[in-house]
Amino acid sequence: MYDVRIHREALKSYHRLEKELQIKVDEAVEKLKVNPWRRDLDAKKLHGEYKGYYRLRIGEVRLIYMVDRENSLVFIDALVHRGGAYK
Repeated sequence: MYDVRIHREALKSYHRLEKELQIKVDEAVEKLKVNPWRRDLDAKKLHGEYKGYYRLRIGEVRLIYMVDRENSLVFIDALVHRGGAYK
């Protein structure tokens, strides 16, 4: 089981989402806690300046996170609309 930590700005973004989308994000975070590499997650490894991060697609929202295997930690760095996810 992984511990999930959320960056303060990602948490603010979460609270601005519609309730329906918040529920989907909650479900995705629960799946990340169990196994961040689940095949049923729409996650992809990022490259370039985002090397080491993953993105998880949840509808129009992108959850950007990093996994620390040694400490069993998932750090959610950002939760942004897909248009501004990589800026």
